[in-house]
Amino acid sequence: GTRMRGTLRFKYSDKRNSTELGGEEAAIRDLGAEFRFTAVDKGAVQVNANLVDIGFDGAVDSPLGTEMLNGLKPGTNVTWSLTVQRKLSSHLQVDLTYNGRRSEGVPMVHVGGAQVRAFF
Repeated sequence: GTRMRGTLRFKYSDKRNSTELGGEEAAIRDLGAEFRFTAVDKGAVQVNANLVDIGFDGAVDSPLGTEMLNGLKPGTNVTWSLTVQRKLSSHLQVDLTYNGRRSEGVPMVHVGGAQVRAFF
């Protein structure tokens, strides 16, 4: 059979660096949706989308800024992903992934990948 599952979530993060080390602060509001379709003995497809609003008062392109902002930028960010898992046999599975993101003032980023797994 085939199953479908969907999830909607909201996450708020308040990140702070200690005052003596710079005092940077980030407020991250993340609204996300996930949908997963599963076909028994065939594979699965998962789609994720997130709208992430970030307020930040530090240096964005510093290592600390990259870490605090999870690689995104202050303002409105949109991220999305698609994962396809396909069972080729009882011992072999292939996973295809695609991730994208769009941040204010930055070109859109697209990343794809493939993985083959063998089960023994």
